[in-house]
Amino acid sequence: MSFSLADLAGFSGLLLAVYTAYLQRKHNFKSLMPIAQIRFYDYEDCVAVRIVNAGLGPMTIENFNAVNENVIKHNLIDWMPPHPQSISWETYYEELKGVTILPNEEAKVLVLKVDEVENSEYVQFRDKVRASLSMLEAEVIYRDVYGRRMPKYTRSLNWFGRDKPKQRIRNLN
Repeated sequence: MSFSLADLAGFSGLLLAVYTAYLQRKHNFKSLMPIAQIRFYDYEDCVAVRIVNAGLGPMTIENFNAVNENVIKHNLIDWMPPHPQSISWETYYEELKGVTILPNEEAKVLVLKVDEVENSEYVQFRDKVRASLSMLEAEVIYRDVYGRRMPKYTRSLNWFGRDKPKQRIRNLN
């Protein structure tokens, strides 16, 4: 059995096609990678914690943990002080497992916002919320569109324990 130049060219073309498909698949994995970020607002009229997808592919949250020393809870609301009757949360998640965040979108994990900052009951409650948040560390465990587990993202929320919050926020959207 002998191989001709045409056989060699055909086999080379097949190898090149397989290698190109491999490189394309590798590129697709990297180009659709989500990047989790935990961001916050800390203004006089708004305190908020958000998970933002700063990557190019959708992210699906597998687990969210709020940790204080060795105690772990799967949301932030369970760490918060009881709210006064006249004040309510704008939004919060009790369970983030399975939430999908598209690129450049966010999930508002916890938002406390008011129009009337001069309300002393709100000011006292907001300060208790800040103190509670400042002792926590948030962790996000998530997967990409291909179901691959991405590196765990962890961020301390000690920012809420600093002395001077920003003045006011105009629009949370």
